[in-house]
Amino acid sequence: MSSFLGGAMTQKDYLLFQDNIRKEKANLDSRSLKISIARLIIGLLIVGFLLGGNFTNNQLLVYSSLIWIAIFIILIVIHSKITERLSYLNAQAIVIQRYLDRYNNDWKAFDETGLDYVDNVTGVMKDLDLVGKNSLFQYFNVASTIRGKKCLLDKLTRTSFNEKGIIEEQKAVLELSNNNNFVLSLETYGRMLEKPKVNERIIEDFVNNLGKNKVKRSWGFAKYLIPILTIITIVMFLFEFYFKLSVILVPVLIFGQLIIAIINLNSHGIIFEQVSKLSHCLNNYQNISHLIKQSTFTSPFLVELQARLEASSIAFDELKSISSAVKQRNNLLAFILLNGLLLWDINCKERYDRWVKQYASSIERWLDAIGEFEALTSLQVLLHTKDVTCFANFHGDQTTYLEFGEAYHPLMPNEQAVANSFMMNHQVCVITGSNMSGKTTFLRTIGINLVLAYAGGPVMAKSFDCSLMQIFTSMRIEDDLNGISSFYAELLRIKQIVEANRQGNLMIALIDEIFKGTNSKDRIIGAQETVKQLSTNNIFTFITTHDFELCELENEISCSNYHFNEYYQGDKIKFDYLIKYGRSQTTNAQYLLKMVGITKEV
Repeated sequence: MSSFLGGAMTQKDYLLFQDNIRKEKANLDSRSLKISIARLIIGLLIVGFLLGGNFTNNQLLVYSSLIWIAIFIILIVIHSKITERLSYLNAQAIVIQRYLDRYNNDWKAFDETGLDYVDNVTGVMKDLDLVGKNSLFQYFNVASTIRGKKCLLDKLTRTSFNEKGIIEEQKAVLELSNNNNFVLSLETYGRMLEKPKVNERIIEDFVNNLGKNKVKRSWGFAKYLIPILTIITIVMFLFEFYFKLSVILVPVLIFGQLIIAIINLNSHGIIFEQVSKLSHCLNNYQNISHLIKQSTFTSPFLVELQARLEASSIAFDELKSISSAVKQRNNLLAFILLNGLLLWDINCKERYDRWVKQYASSIERWLDAIGEFEALTSLQVLLHTKDVTCFANFHGDQTTYLEFGEAYHPLMPNEQAVANSFMMNHQVCVITGSNMSGKTTFLRTIGINLVLAYAGGPVMAKSFDCSLMQIFTSMRIEDDLNGISSFYAELLRIKQIVEANRQGNLMIALIDEIFKGTNSKDRIIGAQETVKQLSTNNIFTFITTHDFELCELENEISCSNYHFNEYYQGDKIKFDYLIKYGRSQTTNAQYLLKMVGITKEV
């Protein structure tokens, strides 16, 4: 099967990978079927040899059956490995298909939208499509753990910035994008998790309850000695060695152990219930921990994350072993046998207590580190699926700066996206232009690329230079059932921007169709006063409008005018979606009215 060691994969690479997966799966399915048939035949041979040897008193047949039993066991092991590999390939096929879906614009059907992991959808989240249907999160999230998803959302919604930290994240994302085997394996292990939301909740509940149960005094060597004595006395009883003594000791030891288990049943019950549920939940963490441990990284951020997970693989293996042991005693017969003979519950509880004492203080750190790996892996998706990308350069001085070359919107299909270049020379940019010409998309392109830049991910541009500025938006304004009109809701949003500006922090405001919910006279007066307040040195303000009166602000404040326009081919209106300097000289409302049949003449 093809192995991609480095460099961004293309759509052709994913198609080739998908084809190789299909071929390997077909081969393994064929082998699995042959082994199943062989096991059936060998099983029948074993039964035949045993019955034949028994009826004919032929020991050779009986001994021969032992050879076939050994072969049968070997086939079981081989079949188990094939099944495990098929499970991995099925999960990997899903991962590859999701990359292809991003190329084909079918990603909008992905089930994770991020809404389950945010307490409140802010204006910026909604206006820039960061979460929800058809969102940035839905497009590139590959995290399977709750912490990975929340970590990604934290990066996308940052309001305070550490330039050095963001640059380290950029290096980590770039390194991951060139390590395709690691990335695909990490995503595949996540896809192998059945009922991910249920299992993740079990993990989180377990972590939250760690340390709430008191550790009782250890049984010391007695927890081993009692089961050993029980087994010895049973052997003595069976071979009638010190028979009278063994007759007394066997029931005393067995019933004594059962009484101990019953006495502790309530105190152990809550812990064991949680621990036994972990049996199916830990595979993902085990696999990812081993994958990270076996990988080699060079960027400081990934090296630090790897070091943070140093002991995690051992800890997760041990916890899985404890969980499996606890699960074994969950039916009545097993409970009686295991606790009557081996003091099972006491041994499981003490193993668990030792694990908690050794690892409980570290598990949150490990889960967060795994979540960080998943978030960074999500960000690198764009480097594989978008045609033009780069990493942002930051201007560390305390001044506003924004310049980009051929930037485009990441959620638009590659063949439809139109790139724009721009440099902000004044504090305010008033954008005019006809309907549907690209004004709002331009604002969202700026906002969503700033979000990506501040998250440490790639931006969709040939070049992108910016300051670290808090992002504020006023775009998708709606009324609600509490009696707040869309206009009043917009006023509240603009008020938030104005008040934030008074704090003097670096910020950028993206305002679409300012005060569109009121009459033209009030709208123009209100917009002019608002823009004047948002023209200070610490803020860049972008405003789209149909009110050409706002263009006159260039004579009063630090303001520049830009526009989008349309052109016509026959009776059809066309757009190039390219921003141009200066105010718009055209409108298209009358043409649109004619196009939809409301009016007959233009």
